[in-house]
Amino acid sequence: SIKWSSLKDVIASKKLKLSELLIQNGDIILQQDEFLDNYAEEFSDRSPDRMYNILVGDSVKELILSRLIMQKTEEYISRIKEMSARVEMHPEIVKLSEELKEFIPEEISKYNQYYAGSGGIYGTVQAGKLIPEAFPPCIENTVNGVSSGGRNDAIVLLLTSFASYARLYPRIFASDESIKVSDVDPDLSITQNEILPLIFDAADNCTPPLFEDQPQEKVNIISKLGFGMHSEIDINHEGETTWYTPMSCEKIKIHLPQLCKPDGSCKGINNPLSCYGRKKFQLDKQAKE
Repeated sequence: SIKWSSLKDVIASKKLKLSELLIQNGDIILQQDEFLDNYAEEFSDRSPDRMYNILVGDSVKELILSRLIMQKTEEYISRIKEMSARVEMHPEIVKLSEELKEFIPEEISKYNQYYAGSGGIYGTVQAGKLIPEAFPPCIENTVNGVSSGGRNDAIVLLLTSFASYARLYPRIFASDESIKVSDVDPDLSITQNEILPLIFDAADNCTPPLFEDQPQEKVNIISKLGFGMHSEIDINHEGETTWYTPMSCEKIKIHLPQLCKPDGSCKGINNPLSCYGRKKFQLDKQAKE
């Protein structure tokens, strides 16, 4: 565990919120054994191991890491600016820096999952109606229905995060700010009328239908959208849990290998959101031709 105070600069910059962290006696709970030692007895009707994956898991670790990288990068750039202000740059260096400013984000977007959705060579990915034809194979397979064994993680962890961010905020990994669903869907109408129906339909397509024998998973879905452990989304509960960010391709390969069936659109991609952005761009381009 680490002390929350060690992240005070990141929290002060509003890149990370205390409400996104699970804190016990000043320590941020990150490891599964720490979580189980502190909270296992609190879950009498749910698996403590599964609750760890829902409330903490790798998503919180990745969130902290990405925000730390952003913070340190900004601090480094700030120091460079201060130093460069004291020195008169050669015109060729200035020209080169401008070229790099355009080149680096584009190249990073091809390989780094934290820039998924930023567009890169495919342009900025805008929020809009979900386009099923642009879904990557893993999402398409999930929507069509998953057999027992992988249903829970496919619906709760993979599809819920993908559908919500793809519809509301596809450039999440290129952003340096923490965001809630209501920031981009103020009255929650899109979440209620577009996102949840897609998720619930996919759950019904599972074999057997997910909610028939595990109705509590509806609560877990609401939790992953950031509205706490409740059966429905309610703005008054927002922030009780964290809006779960999409799984990386590497995690999908490890935890849901039966859904990971890469095609040509997956080449060089590290996150389903990037694949969705690429396919959406290609579909838009074809429509204009």
